[in-house]
Amino acid sequence: MAKNLSRIRLLRKKMSENNIRAFLSASPVNVNYISNFSGGDSFLLVTPDKAFLLTDSRYTEQAREELISGVRIVLTKPNITEVLANLAKKLHIKEFAFESESFTHGQFLRLQKGVKKARFAPKANFVETLRQIKDADEIKSLRLAINSARDGYFALLKKLRAGATEEQMATDLEYLTYKHGSRPGSFWSIIGINERAALPHAPLTKKKLPSKCLLLFDWGGAVNFYCSDTTRTIFLGKPDPLMKKIYTIVYDAQMRAIEKTRPGIKASELDFAARSLITKAGYGKNFGHSLGHGIGMQVHEMPAMNAKSTAVLEPGMVFTVEPGIYIPGKGGVRIEDMVLVTKNGYEVLSQSIPKKLEDVCIEI
Repeated sequence: MAKNLSRIRLLRKKMSENNIRAFLSASPVNVNYISNFSGGDSFLLVTPDKAFLLTDSRYTEQAREELISGVRIVLTKPNITEVLANLAKKLHIKEFAFESESFTHGQFLRLQKGVKKARFAPKANFVETLRQIKDADEIKSLRLAINSARDGYFALLKKLRAGATEEQMATDLEYLTYKHGSRPGSFWSIIGINERAALPHAPLTKKKLPSKCLLLFDWGGAVNFYCSDTTRTIFLGKPDPLMKKIYTIVYDAQMRAIEKTRPGIKASELDFAARSLITKAGYGKNFGHSLGHGIGMQVHEMPAMNAKSTAVLEPGMVFTVEPGIYIPGKGGVRIEDMVLVTKNGYEVLSQSIPKKLEDVCIEI
């Protein structure tokens, strides 16, 4: 609970700095982050000295169990915007700051109608900018999520057999990751065999696993609402010469970006470090996505890790570094790790999942 109390203090500090007297969160992730409540269909209203969770009878007992001290439960009957409007009048709220990315247009119109004299200030990423700096408890949960995904992956590799389909392997990987401590909340696994690995987000098919092939895994786990996301490309049997060459290029590009990680550097510089190496090798057009993304309570969150990002790295930020090269009709290679910015540099949180070429060539 203490961690969430510190978070609501941080939110109030930011509200004060921005002259905000009332902040409304409609994002389930942000409501959880600030108040510790993990249910849905609820709003969190925060003022300089009060906080209210607006929820319904499905979540009353859960809210009593989970909420940090100082947050009052307000039942939303007959409907949430009407109750919110009445509460705003009671509190004499003259201006609302609200999450423009999660508060729907319909909800906004109903609230505006209910509190006609109030002003409304849309705010994008107001809580998300707080979330991008992870505390010790959050980093611990991320490590646990990575470990559960790692152990599930190791267990799957031991049972790989020719003839298994992408769909079957994904089902097994999900189960094994769950068996090793993960819970739902990350994302559905991506598995691509040979030419299907050229699709960065390949949908699963009934394509069968040969005894010799290239195989791409992109998977994750979730522990305490915190997600992991890792990609490994492996070779069953002797690697195809072209794919072996591409693997080395992607590995070198990833390591170059990771090794540049430190406080004060721009995220765009990491993207350039990896992209310039791949471009120089002649495969720039085959690396079409960003270098990575922030990760935490959501698989994709701040900071942005791309060529146009204005983010400057700070200690506590966690993000993925995942360059890739994709050759249509032939195959693709992506290597993805989760990286923590430390006071003096970085830590690869997923380093226990092997990725050196000699470690990803296996026999089944």
